[in-house]
Amino acid sequence: MGTSEFNLVDRTVYHESYKRANHLLSEISSYRNKKIVDLNWKDAILFFEENFEDLDFCFFDDGTYEYRNFKVKGPKYPSILTNPDVKFLDEDTIRSFSGMTFPEDEHIAIMINQKPNKERVIFTTLHELVHSYFHVRDSQKMQYFALLEEKSEQNGKYSKEVQPLEDEANIIASILILNQERLEKYLLAGVTFEDIMFQVDMSEAALISRLKNYLYNILNVDEFKLSEIIYPYKNDDISIKKRIQRLITVKIEQQKEKSKYVTNSVGILVDKLTAKNDLSKMSIGELELLCEKIDHESDLYLLAFTEKLRKEKFGEQPQNDELIHISKIGGPL
Repeated sequence: MGTSEFNLVDRTVYHESYKRANHLLSEISSYRNKKIVDLNWKDAILFFEENFEDLDFCFFDDGTYEYRNFKVKGPKYPSILTNPDVKFLDEDTIRSFSGMTFPEDEHIAIMINQKPNKERVIFTTLHELVHSYFHVRDSQKMQYFALLEEKSEQNGKYSKEVQPLEDEANIIASILILNQERLEKYLLAGVTFEDIMFQVDMSEAALISRLKNYLYNILNVDEFKLSEIIYPYKNDDISIKKRIQRLITVKIEQQKEKSKYVTNSVGILVDKLTAKNDLSKMSIGELELLCEKIDHESDLYLLAFTEKLRKEKFGEQPQNDELIHISKIGGPL
């Protein structure tokens, strides 16, 4: 088993993965009819099991295992997946792989090593589901899955083509287990490290990694100061808990201030209320043109797209004296 899933990752890589994780969380939230802050790993797995019929799950192991002094064959942790297959493989495979995802005929096979502890098996399951969702269905990225078994001879590292996919799967799986809203809720409430581990089914190493990446990539804590915060927090240091809470509070206030503005297509900050008012005066055609030319992940796109849907639903048309040039919001066409 490797330890790359517990590494601190580059900020650019993290934020790109974070965006994709939030997109997936929104899908799961809508399907499960739950707020993102209330989602857990079970919601994520159920979303996949109930929406993707082409997924075939299989636990693998090296034979029987003991459970309460009984020899058992079958899923070691039956609560994780619904009716998965179980296969017995050789010891070398068991030692080499936590999980595997690959296309098989019209289906996608997901194989999960059930030998480790439950927390690890949950993480591996989500890691492989992320591969199935973001990578296997992407023809350009699919070619790299043929390289998954081709680790370099030095230190057992993945190839440079595969490593970005592994990093992304690790980050998103970690967020699906403990999303940012839920993590901040726990930290602001002063919940202990051990209680978080218990409530979200995370191992100690995985939670340390989750905290490291949150502090470094979201709260902008210096890399060399992470240990000064995480390990005292792990030991329930009250002063460190308060320090983390202050950092989160500052971040929330900054986000509130930032949310008052949107950036137009030429990089100029515009007051959001003014932007909404200007957009409301645009025709559906103008809004469509604006949506085509701006970044689809921008706040301005969301405002323009929402206004277009509103006009389409209620049939509102702008008055002649209220027409506004697109250049005021999005720059010249």
